[in-house]
Amino acid sequence: MKKEISKIWGLGLAIVLVATLLFSAAPVSAGELDWGTFSPFPSTTGNVLTDNSIADIAVANDGIMYLVTGTENQTYKSTNAGKTWSKLAEEFAANLAFVAVAPEDSDVLAVGYSTNVSISTNGGSSWGDLGIPSVTASTLGAMTDLQVSNADGSTYYIGVSGNSTGNFGDVYWFDSGASAPTWHNTANATGYDNADNTTVSALALAFSPNVASDKVMVAVTTNTTNVYFQIYSLSTKKWNIPAGFADYPVNIQNDSTDIDTAGNAAIALSPDYLGSDDSLRVGFVGINRLLITLTVVSIA
Repeated sequence: MKKEISKIWGLGLAIVLVATLLFSAAPVSAGELDWGTFSPFPSTTGNVLTDNSIADIAVANDGIMYLVTGTENQTYKSTNAGKTWSKLAEEFAANLAFVAVAPEDSDVLAVGYSTNVSISTNGGSSWGDLGIPSVTASTLGAMTDLQVSNADGSTYYIGVSGNSTGNFGDVYWFDSGASAPTWHNTANATGYDNADNTTVSALALAFSPNVASDKVMVAVTTNTTNVYFQIYSLSTKKWNIPAGFADYPVNIQNDSTDIDTAGNAAIALSPDYLGSDDSLRVGFVGINRLLITLTVVSIA
């Protein structure tokens, strides 16, 4: 039986709650969290950005930041919370659109360009090409999200969501650092909500912050009638109920009405998220409902 999300938060409140999760370690005496901009921006001062076409940005727990620019197809790095930036030497192919970093190790990052993925384990000094996520009879055709997990022993998981052969929604993962690293496809895994291949797109994914303990990955997928929040076990290579997660996949709702369309999505999990404990499966999903509205839901 599919569990339905019925808790819908106002957008402003949800942003405050997400910010609270991200900055939960701040001292009690700190001022209120607030949004701000660096000015002037962009600028040539300090070798910061010369191209204001920012495609994606990623921040590690130690404050080191990476961003990619869609016009230059370059990666930039900041070691002082974004005050100044340095351009990394590697120049990627066209359509550089995604960057992700391991939250607890800012030296481990990945970028996505076209449908290819490259990874660095030394803070962007050198790169390895992971190619196009592909397994037998399935190849990524369009990328919608890219994520890097925390360490699981010597392994870091690289996750990619998008559309695969036949325009079916899919999630791939790569076990970098494993004895025989390879891309894994999840579209045909037991429990995936993809009946009759109707999942149009996988819109976003996230690894559990405690992936070394729970081996969990989550994803937002959409078909022609519903938007789902699904959970995957990296250990059993199964989704949802067959993987031991009762009431999954979750049918995302807005005021008790199923959300049936989505253009893109984002996932933020609580720092203490633990897939093996249903009381600690707390996170947020942001959904762009095509041309309708932006909906932010809490998952608990």
